[in-house]
Parts: sequence; C-alpha cells; structure tokens
Amino acid sequence: MNIPKLKRATIASEDGLRVWLKNNSDLAESVMLVTHSNPRSSKHVSTEQVANALTNSRWSAGRRYTLNDNLLGHVITLTA
Repeated sequence: MNIPKLKRATIASEDGLRVWLKNNSDLAESVMLVTHSNPRSSKHVSTEQVANALTNSRWSAGRRYTLNDNLLGHVITLTA
C-alpha cells in the first residue's frame, strides 16, 4: 500500500484537533492528520472523535492509513 506524501499534522487531543481544523480552514491541499491509535495513550484521539470533529467543520475524511503500531493517518480535504 502506498501512503500518500502529504503535509502532516500530529494531533494529541480532541480540543487540539478542533483548534487545528479551525485555524487551517484556508488550506487548498489535502492533509494527513496523524493521531495516536493506542487508546491507553494520553495523546489518543479516536477515529470517532476525528469523524465528529470533521462533521462540524468544513473538512471531509478520506482514507486512513496505519503509519506504524501507534500512529494512524487520516487524509482530510477541505470542502467548499
């Protein structure tokens, strides 16, 4: 599987995700949000939390990629 080479933003909390989405609402290209996939990590942001935050923003979700055992990449794109 080829993981796309996109600008990456590492997110460590649900609040941080919401702030990032709001502050980057002018990006023209897709971005890979990187979250910690281990639910026992203090930096874990679940796939459901990402989906909910995207629903309440101008971003939409694309594919997800396992980047390693502890990181998950969510490809997101700004919608019109």
